[in-house]
Amino acid sequence: MKSASICAAALSALLALPVQAAGITPVGPMFAIGTAQAPALGSSVAMRADGSFAVAWYSRAGVFAQRYATGGVPQGAAITVYTPPAGKDVRGQPTLSMNAAGDFALAWVVEESDNVAVRTMWARVYRADGTPLGTAFRCDDDTHPLFANADRNHALALDDADHALAAWSATVPGKTGLLNGSPGVQGLYLRRFTAAGAALDAAAQEISGAGTLLSQIDSLSASAADDGHYLVSWSASSLEVITTPSPIGSHQTVLQPAVVHLRQIDSSGRPKGAVATVLSSAEEGEGMLAPRTAMNGSGEFALAWAGQRPLAANFVHSQAYSAAGVVKAGAGVDVPRALCCNNSNPVVAIDAAGDYVAAYADRLRVYMPGRLGNMQPLSAEFSAALAITGAAMGSGNQFVVVGADLNGAEDFYGQLYSFSS
Repeated sequence: MKSASICAAALSALLALPVQAAGITPVGPMFAIGTAQAPALGSSVAMRADGSFAVAWYSRAGVFAQRYATGGVPQGAAITVYTPPAGKDVRGQPTLSMNAAGDFALAWVVEESDNVAVRTMWARVYRADGTPLGTAFRCDDDTHPLFANADRNHALALDDADHALAAWSATVPGKTGLLNGSPGVQGLYLRRFTAAGAALDAAAQEISGAGTLLSQIDSLSASAADDGHYLVSWSASSLEVITTPSPIGSHQTVLQPAVVHLRQIDSSGRPKGAVATVLSSAEEGEGMLAPRTAMNGSGEFALAWAGQRPLAANFVHSQAYSAAGVVKAGAGVDVPRALCCNNSNPVVAIDAAGDYVAAYADRLRVYMPGRLGNMQPLSAEFSAALAITGAAMGSGNQFVVVGADLNGAEDFYGQLYSFSS
C-alpha cells in the first residue's frame, strides 16, 4: 500500500539512479506518480516532440493526469479526469494519447461494482495546458458494448485536429459461439469523436473481419500520424473444430495460437487496405501475445509483442516499419526472459527519426533504424528498476518510462532517459 510518509533515507535509496548502460543515461531521479489521496494502481505516459509529457493513472478514487515540462518538471496540480459515482469502479490502467500540439486524451473502463460483467469505455480530451475540451464521454454503445471478460481490450488515439479514435472489442451481434451463443465471436470496433464527445461516425464499424467460430481479441493499441490517419493493432486467437475420421465422427476443439494483426485507418475513419497479419517466427506453435504499436508523425511505426512457446520461456520481439507498412531490414528480437506475467506486456515508443525503444518487465532496449540504418540494439538490456507499464519518446534522443517499483510497495514512478549512438 502507499505509505503516508517515507523517511528521507529510505526515499533517497528508493529514488537512486539505476546503473548506467552504454548509450542510455537516466536523466534526474525517478519521480513519484499519484497523490496521497489518489495513489496510482496503474499508469501510462505520452510525450510531445519537445520533451514535455503527461502521465495518467487510476486509483480507487478515479482517473487522474499530471503534466510535465521538458526535463520532468511538474506543471500545475494533478488533474482529476473522472470520479466514479456510487456503484461504479475504474477497471485497469487508462490509455493516453498526445498529438503534436501537446493536447492529450485519456480512455478508461468503468465497471458496475455489483456486476463486473457490465463494463463501458469512456474518454476525455484536454488542451496542452490542462484545460478540458469537454466532459467525459462514452465510446462504446449498447449495440456494441465493451466485452467484459477481458482486460487491455480498449485503445484511443488523438489526431492533430483533436479527433479521438476509440477502439474496443465487443461480441459481434448475431454471431454465436460454440454453446448457446456464449461467448460468441468478438469483433474490433472503431468510432471517432470530437474533443467534446460528439460522434463523427454514424455508427461503430467492425474492422477485424471477425468471422471465425469463436474469436478472442485482446491487447488493442492505436496511434495517429500528422496527416490524420491511424494505426490499430491487436492480438486474436480462435477456436477451430476439427473432425477426425471415425464411424460416428469425432470432434475436437483446438485453440489456435494467437497472432498479431495491423490495420491502417484513413483520416475519415475508413480502413486503408486489408487486415495485415504479422508473421511470427518459424517456431512451431508460437503464440503472439500483447502487441503494442507506436507511430510517429510521418507514419513510421514500431511494433513489439511477446512470443509464447509451449513449455518454454517467452520471447519479446520488436520490429520497425516504414510509413507504407513495409518491414525495415533486420529484426529486433530481444533475448528470452523467464516466463512470467510481466513479460507478456511489452510496450514500445518511437520518435520522429524512426528510432524506438522496446520495454518489457523491468528491461528496455533502444533501436536506431532511423539514423543508423540497422536494427542492432543500441546497447545490451538496460534495467529500468521498474515493472514498466508505459513508454513515450520525444525528439532529441530522449524518452520516459513509467511503472511500478520492484520493492513490493506497489508505488508507481517515472524515469526520464537520454540515449546516444
